[in-house]
Order: sequence, then structure tokens, then C-alpha cells
Amino acid sequence: MANFNPSRSICVAMLLLIGFALLTTTAAAQSVKVQGLIKTRNGDTMTLQTPESPKLVVLLTDNTQVG
Repeated sequence: MANFNPSRSICVAMLLLIGFALLTTTAAAQSVKVQGLIKTRNGDTMTLQTPESPKLVVLLTDNTQVG
């Protein structure tokens, strides 16, 4: 029978939490369609004015489509 090792349990729990955090980040990076008026652009960011938000900052990536 295996002995209970608190250090090993903590390491396993931390690895599970890190894995969950990485999966959650990937899920949060799904595509979103936003319509609004482009107010400013500065490097990799663009500021839109939408009916819901007067100042929505969008991070531009290689996959961002603007039209």
C-alpha cells in the first residue's frame, strides 16, 4: 500500500490547477465579433466606440480581421 505524501499531493494539485488555467485561457481566446467606430490605433491596440462601450480597447493579432 502506498504511503500518503503531502508534498506529492500538493505538486499534483498545482499541476492540475496550472493545466486548468491554461485551458481556461485558451477558451477565453475565442473569436468575438464587435461592430463600432474606430477612434484610435496605437501599435497593437485599437480603440472602438460601440453602443455598449464608448471606449473598447481591442488587441490586434495576426488573426484579427478588421473591415
